[in-house]
Parts: sequence; C-alpha cells; structure tokens
Amino acid sequence: MTPAKYQVAQENGVRCTLCPHHCLLEEKEWGLCNARQAENGTLWARTYGVLTAIHVDPIEKKPLRLFLPGTKTLSLGSSGCNLFCPFCQNMSISRARPFTHMYIESQKIVEEAQRSGIPSISYTYNEPVTFYEFMLDTARLAKEHGIFNVLVSNGHLSPEPLEALLPWIDALNIDIKTFDANKFKTFCGGALDAVLHTAERAAALSHLEVTTLMVPGLCDVDDVVQTADWLSKIRSDIPLHITRYFPVKKGQAPPTPIKQMQAALDQSKRHLKYVFLGNVN
Repeated sequence: MTPAKYQVAQENGVRCTLCPHHCLLEEKEWGLCNARQAENGTLWARTYGVLTAIHVDPIEKKPLRLFLPGTKTLSLGSSGCNLFCPFCQNMSISRARPFTHMYIESQKIVEEAQRSGIPSISYTYNEPVTFYEFMLDTARLAKEHGIFNVLVSNGHLSPEPLEALLPWIDALNIDIKTFDANKFKTFCGGALDAVLHTAERAAALSHLEVTTLMVPGLCDVDDVVQTADWLSKIRSDIPLHITRYFPVKKGQAPPTPIKQMQAALDQSKRHLKYVFLGNVN
C-alpha cells in the first residue's frame, strides 16, 4: 500500500490536504473522492497503480490543439473524483472505488510509450488528482526518458501539491465548468477559486488549454465569455475549447443549443486568439 503524500494526523483522525475539501477521516473512512482511506492512523492512496483504462488516443482528443498536434498519446485513468457534477460523462468510474481493476507499474507504462514510439503520456478519463502519487511517480519517470506528460483535470487541487506536480507536467487541459463561484459550489461541490489558481499557475509553468462545457443552467454564454476575458488577462493565446453538453446520467438539461455555442464562440474571440467548438458533430 502507498501512503498519501498530503496528510496531517489529528486527534480525531487524519486530514487529507491534497485538494480544497481537506477531508477529516476517521478509521476506515473514505474521502469524498472515493480514492483515499484512513487506516491505522494513516491515509492511504488506494488508487496507486490501479487503472480502469489505458488507451492510445489522438492528442486532440484531450483536447489539446496546440501541443504536439497530429501525435498520439498514451492515456490512462483510474477511479474517483473530487467534484460531484450531475452531468458527469464518466460517472461509472468517477464515483467508483478502486477495486476490481488492473494494476500496472509506472515502469511498464513508460516502457509501453517507448515501445510504441508515443511521445506523451496523458493522465485523464477520471480526475487524475485522485491518483496523484501514481501520476507524480509516472511523470517523473517519463521525463527521465524524454516522454512528455499531459494532465487533463478539473484543477481542484491545493497549492502545495500543485507546485510539486507542475515541474513534471508539460501540458494541461483544465476544465473551468462555470465562472460563477456559487453555481460551481452548488452544482459541482467545489471551490472555483482553487481551479482558477491552478489554471493561472499552469499557464505560467506549462502549456495550458482550457475547456468549458456549456451545460444549460450552469454555464451559459456569459459564463464562457467571462472565462475568456479572465484568460486573456493571463495571456491572449491560451486556447479555449467550448464543448457541447448532452444529457447523461443525472443531467436533465437539454443539449446545448448550437446558436448559444456560436454566440459564445464569437464573443470569446474578442478576447482570445484561439477558440474552438467541440462535440458539435
């Protein structure tokens, strides 16, 4: 078993400090992410090396449009998530605990990328923050062998682990789900300011692209344009991907109207050089 890197022992349990939730866990209790568990006074990273999927994808699928375009990426994911979006596209793994899945070592992942001539490894599918320790170890090893690392994340991460991770990550796609902090907390159960901090630091240290899923009632045209305006104050060449929502799982809103997406695209282009529509075909 692998102990969690970010934990603080307390009189009534152990506190996880990896993400803004700062879960305080009693014996045998799981964190909100369903990936970390307290046992014998220690917090354990139950997702270490436990994968639900490993595939080869086009880098554009992450989505990344301006990082290694035209190449493939070795994509891997585990289980769990530290947000609770009712419209989640991957709820079968995002709300699961790390049990009946495959186990693989970092060395094997790097060797597979080398054998296949794939230039990058992507941490994706579920929320990679939940398998932070494994991602960090794999990213370090990949870097040593000249392989790029890509993080596809909701960005809901505490500052200290973020700073420890970013030197090993070459490109990120951060999902800014809405620019309204109250809606973000109500719909997703998280802190928007933490996500914005992650995006800002990522833009300073790595290649950053941002995705916004236009979910009716959560993220409308004004939300997207506010996101674009905020990004432009960091750098106007940060790509923004505006993605169409379709009902799935608990999401009951209708599909995003194409007219609204086009309006968001047109207005966002006043702020950013690169704006793309996704999931519209």
